[in-house]
Amino acid sequence: MKTAILTLIVITTFTLLTDDVIAQQNMYYVKSQAGLNLRTGPGSNNTAVTLIPAGDKVNVLNQEGDWWQVEYGKKLGYVHSKYLTKDPNEAAIAKKVWDEKHKPPPKSTSDASSKSSAEPSRHTTDYEWGIGIRGGDPTGISVKKYLRGNALELTVGTLPFDNNGISLFVHYLFHLPAQKIGKWDNIKGLDWYFGGGGQIKGFNGNVDIGADGTIGAEYLFQNMPISVFVDVIIYIELIDDPLNIDLDAGMGVRYNF
Repeated sequence: MKTAILTLIVITTFTLLTDDVIAQQNMYYVKSQAGLNLRTGPGSNNTAVTLIPAGDKVNVLNQEGDWWQVEYGKKLGYVHSKYLTKDPNEAAIAKKVWDEKHKPPPKSTSDASSKSSAEPSRHTTDYEWGIGIRGGDPTGISVKKYLRGNALELTVGTLPFDNNGISLFVHYLFHLPAQKIGKWDNIKGLDWYFGGGGQIKGFNGNVDIGADGTIGAEYLFQNMPISVFVDVIIYIELIDDPLNIDLDAGMGVRYNF
């Protein structure tokens, strides 16, 4: 019984060693620095199944003629024998050239910034309405209706720096995204705006009516529909005290929806 078991062990070991020797004898390297096409049949007119990288191993199954049948991973096909070698040093040289050619380019900070700047940004004019609080002259409620990149603004409030009067003005505003201006192209959500309209002011029973010109900036936070703004208004009175000029300024916060 012991003799039979020992004999079985010897035969099994010999078989495994023999298979390993045969496998090593049939193992070749790809020496073509450009890689080697694995084809469906013997000949360059056959379809390429895959491109075998330089330096990779293949198991040769049949060596008849110039086109050998090989096994590469789980794929079977044919390759031209002149691009195969048994020399691992020759294969290593080919692999080094292959790796250099196929090495991915390093990511630079400029690539990252250009990609970031290329991503679209959100602006207040992407919404339909905005309502907020304005501080300054006047101080009150500001409402905006966005119109295809521009806006119509209505503000009503008090004039704490001008005899505590009251004011109502309407402006048509042209919005210009700051990203269209080179030096501001990395600030997403920032708009410059300018425009004009009219304003009515009231003081102790007197009513002033005039024309406005305004310029300002508004910044929309990219992760929420909240914007902050600052502006300057030049007011030219037309009724009550013609050509009287007043300079007003203010800032505020707005919810857009």
